Amino acid sequence: MFDSAISETTSLFRTLQVQRFDDSMHYEIFVAIGQIHEVRSILEIGTSSGHFTTFLANLFSASEIHTWDLPSESFSTTAVDSYLAIRDGYGDQTIQSQARLDKLPNVVQVRRDSTQLIYESRLFDAIWVDGDHTFPVVAFDVMNALRLVPPGGWICVDDIRLSDRKGSLLGLQETYKTVKHLASTGLVSLSLVRKRINVSSMLTKPKDAKYIAIMRRLI
Repeated sequence: MFDSAISETTSLFRTLQVQRFDDSMHYEIFVAIGQIHEVRSILEIGTSSGHFTTFLANLFSASEIHTWDLPSESFSTTAVDSYLAIRDGYGDQTIQSQARLDKLPNVVQVRRDSTQLIYESRLFDAIWVDGDHTFPVVAFDVMNALRLVPPGGWICVDDIRLSDRKGSLLGLQETYKTVKHLASTGLVSLSLVRKRINVSSMLTKPKDAKYIAIMRRLI
């Protein structure tokens, strides 16, 4: 099935006539989910450049995509300084993403801190979690995601590391600890897949590699 997902992903990029900027496998993962599950609504936590949002909007053209990201006034606050430091041009990306997403009729852009999802009540068939990677926000995001999918719904979480790597916010295992604990409760199933399948990534030791968590709510 995953071979089929890879083929469909490549075909969609060709149809969109856009270059793929990220070789992360979350594109193929969501294609695979769509092949086995009816996806009528998706929540994305962390819009960034909006490239993946655009991909989802075209892949699930009959579905509604809600994408949450920080409001522009947050970019100058101390709370997000450390995160923005590793995302060069993040503010410029959000301006570009807004213009891009405004053209997509099935996308709803929400500029709010993702912790405010506690007030969200609608359910989503699939959720992509790619916001703040540090505790406690990542734990809030994952728990809100669990609350906002029905049994059988999917939650995918980016940038999982099995051990800490000093010097990088994206090198912490806080996200892994969060999803591993959630799986231990029996509320979700959990699979980890390599974020990238290029030669360099596959030669990386498992403890140093990055993964994507794929969870399905069980009860």
